Amino acid sequence: MKSISCKTRFIYFALLMCIPASVASSQDWEAKPIHDCEQIVCSTQFHQDHGPWVVVAGGCYTNHENYKKAQNTGDLLAKNGYSVVTGSGPGIMEAANSGAAQAGGTSLGFILKGEDLNDHIPQGNYCQVSHISHRLQGMIGNSSGCIVFPGGLGTVDEVFFALDNFRYQEVPNPVVLVGTQFWGPLVEWIKNLHYTHTCPKNLYLVDSSEDAVEIIQSHYKNQSCSFSSN
Repeated sequence: MKSISCKTRFIYFALLMCIPASVASSQDWEAKPIHDCEQIVCSTQFHQDHGPWVVVAGGCYTNHENYKKAQNTGDLLAKNGYSVVTGSGPGIMEAANSGAAQAGGTSLGFILKGEDLNDHIPQGNYCQVSHISHRLQGMIGNSSGCIVFPGGLGTVDEVFFALDNFRYQEVPNPVVLVGTQFWGPLVEWIKNLHYTHTCPKNLYLVDSSEDAVEIIQSHYKNQSCSFSSN
């Protein structure tokens, strides 16, 4: 494990300075604020060690077609220089980690205490957190984008967390939904949330892993061109 960088230490102490005096003076002042700081520092250091990464999300239970698509997504991301990070579980997550590992790329996971890693995340390539909110923030908040396959409520939660988190960026990172038949109704519902009846510009709907990874790559290239021209 690499030593904590000066930047990460600065973040840690800056977070400590934000603890209200009323909390610091209470008997259990260490319990939550300090623990939350440690979780943030852990995920920040993890990203420094293994980024840039793209999140691949989806259900624990999936069909063969989506499993193969997720596996191909992990493969393509790895070959394009991205680490692949998931929630460490079975199904879509396992498939994406498998694809990345088989391509010789970096396969990562964020795991809750008490959960088991899938077989395609090497020891040392995971960040253990104690709460789902820490996993979402650490995994998605540090990502270069999200590719999301069909899943359940947890997967939908990840979609909305990503959209809300990315919208504060100058150029929001892409959220790519794979499966027009499954995600189409949700996209239409999202359109109705906007008075213009349009989707967020960083939300994409595709059917293939190739198209999903191409969107991530195009976003990265556009960002690189923008930075180089300034």
